[in-house]
Amino acid sequence: MTCSGRWAEAYQYASKFCAGTLLIGKDDSGGAPNHVTLLCSYIDFMAHGVIANVGMVAYNVTKSTSGVITMVTEHSLEATGVVWDNGDSFRVVTIDAVEIAAIEYALDFTSADINAALAASGQCTCTMASWAADFLAKLNIIDAAAFYLCDCARGSISDETRQSFLEWMSTQLDNIRQGKLELCSGETGAEYPAFAIAEHSTTEFEAAQIIYNDILRNW
Repeated sequence: MTCSGRWAEAYQYASKFCAGTLLIGKDDSGGAPNHVTLLCSYIDFMAHGVIANVGMVAYNVTKSTSGVITMVTEHSLEATGVVWDNGDSFRVVTIDAVEIAAIEYALDFTSADINAALAASGQCTCTMASWAADFLAKLNIIDAAAFYLCDCARGSISDETRQSFLEWMSTQLDNIRQGKLELCSGETGAEYPAFAIAEHSTTEFEAAQIIYNDILRNW
């Protein structure tokens, strides 16, 4: 891993805190390979607030590409530089260019906390563990939310929740800095707390934490 740059993307933050509609589906056009128009017969993009030419982004998850949406109808859209095959998975979050910029600023700014902790514990040059990227994304998102709840937020977090975020972040950063939580492949920090209970996840970040806890319990 490298100790630079943000660890999360705007769509991840937005789907958690900004209440922008998160749309997930698959192209079901049955068309020729590399067609420019995504078709999804079971999602009404316009009804869910997708707007063309305002900076909203469509992600082709299968191909790991993305682009700004330039055309949208009820069941189709096009995005700059993005092509689709039948069955490709997509993701769209209904935040515009201004909102994306605000989120990215917050993520960039607060990622310094994480990168400083990684550097202090000598974890900048190792190969990242399989769960580490999701865990660092979770840290980056919560850190940004605690300090810079973006202007795009449709709701707000309470002072109690914000304080809880700050305390949790402080603990995680201290664990990384002191080597109690190691994100390098093949390494663990034995002092990191894990609960001996059945754990369930509803997000990719919670899943990453459960995997990490299991590693510690069985090391």
